[in-house]
Amino acid sequence: MKNLTVHWTWFRVLFIIVLILGISFRFIHLDRKVYWHDEVHTSIRISGYSDNDTLQIFSGEVLTPEEVLQLQSPTPNKTWQDVFQVLSESPEHPPLYYILARAWVLLFGASVASIRALSAGMSLLVFPSLYWLCWELFHNSKIGLMAIILVSVSPFHILYAQEAREYSLWTVLILLSSAALLRAINLHKQGKPWMNTLPAWSLYTLTLTLNLYTSLLSIPVAIGYGIYVILLERFRLTKTFLSFIFASVAAVIFYIPWVLTIINNYAVMQHQTSWMKGTKPITELIGRWELNFSSIFIDIHPNINYWIIPRIAILFFFAIGYAIYCLYRHSHKKVGLFILTLIIIPALALIIPDIIPGGQRSINTRYFVPSYIGIQIAVAYLLCNANFINRKIRPFILPLILSVGIISALISAQAETWWTKSASYNNAEAAAIINQSDHPLLVSDTNQINLGNIISLTHKLDANVRLQLVVKPNIPQIPTGFNPIFLYNPSEDLISGIEKQYNFVVNPIEESNAPLYQLEPSSN
Repeated sequence: MKNLTVHWTWFRVLFIIVLILGISFRFIHLDRKVYWHDEVHTSIRISGYSDNDTLQIFSGEVLTPEEVLQLQSPTPNKTWQDVFQVLSESPEHPPLYYILARAWVLLFGASVASIRALSAGMSLLVFPSLYWLCWELFHNSKIGLMAIILVSVSPFHILYAQEAREYSLWTVLILLSSAALLRAINLHKQGKPWMNTLPAWSLYTLTLTLNLYTSLLSIPVAIGYGIYVILLERFRLTKTFLSFIFASVAAVIFYIPWVLTIINNYAVMQHQTSWMKGTKPITELIGRWELNFSSIFIDIHPNINYWIIPRIAILFFFAIGYAIYCLYRHSHKKVGLFILTLIIIPALALIIPDIIPGGQRSINTRYFVPSYIGIQIAVAYLLCNANFINRKIRPFILPLILSVGIISALISAQAETWWTKSASYNNAEAAAIINQSDHPLLVSDTNQINLGNIISLTHKLDANVRLQLVVKPNIPQIPTGFNPIFLYNPSEDLISGIEKQYNFVVNPIEESNAPLYQLEPSSN
């Protein structure tokens, strides 16, 4: 491919600079942003605590932040057997990442920076994996390097490289399983004997199995692989198709233990994922899709995003659509077909159930990882073929993409919270208000998702803060000597109970966007 948008020599220099920046963004300020609700539950799970165990902090006793955060670290009392038991009770999250995270914290500690460093380290494996996938697709090193450049400073990939969840690992495994599948197919097309293709198919089986043990959303990815092979082989029972079936069935067999776990705990999984069934207007869904897909390239600030993205959405989706069109129209048909299935099938698996019968799965940006990979590869292909881009705007495209990505990463790196911390977004602000006092007491109960959010908040609290937590609808015996007394996301039972039992009025703190209240003496 000779029509690279920048000279090859300068491109190599640019590649090194951008890659260094991308790696740096993944590791700086690992512990700055709020350790949010979902990450809290990562630490709870890998520490081996069950739902009943977590209620120990809602005893009504006055606790220090250190005592609350004991649920965030492994102890000798909680063994690997406890961890496996807890993981099996939350089957919506397959266990691979959590097993690796448990081993990691036993070696390197359970601090926020330490556990997030695991995801950041895993995210570095995206680069060689992405290069391999691009090589199997195009057999061209420039497109692979261009794709790495785009991912290096992609705001989405940087944000989730710094999150104590499975998404970095999932990204790596999607890339590896995709590359392994294409490698096996390419060897078949070259007429290689069965014994020469067996290692490639075995690698595909392994990586697909690991995918399934990382995220349930790997199932649509696997279905996409199946559709790709069926269309590639034109519905014929070729050697390639039969080898694919054999390798895929082997992966399913290896996955049976977790399928049985899901069946045995299906009611629990239904409860844990019931939030997905909450319906949203189609206009709101479309707005979230715009924000989701724009975060691949630009993510300046949530407030700015909500103003800018709707105004450039048509241009943005046109550009992505044009990149996909050029890839499908001008590359080898099997390349365009693979990218289309990688983008469309996982996306439709989220979008269609949200429209029919209704839900909100697709509002979660992180669920679209396979689609993002396909889009970024298509854009990399377009950028490496200057003839597909208007000569007047050609010199500005790559610098613009890299600039907005780097600016987004710089802004995000300085922030204490971000939209990815959704349920705990305002906890840094709440902690700052509470920490201003010398002898504050924070009171709360088991209202809604308070368990995760209170522990999230506690990660930001000073050592002098005290917490008093109760199981709803109990009312705590509030001790004297604390001033001020705060309530965090209290239930109606807690508010009314305190106002009746004590001579207090519960007032919201107006300068805070968090669900934070303060007890004031009643005038009655």
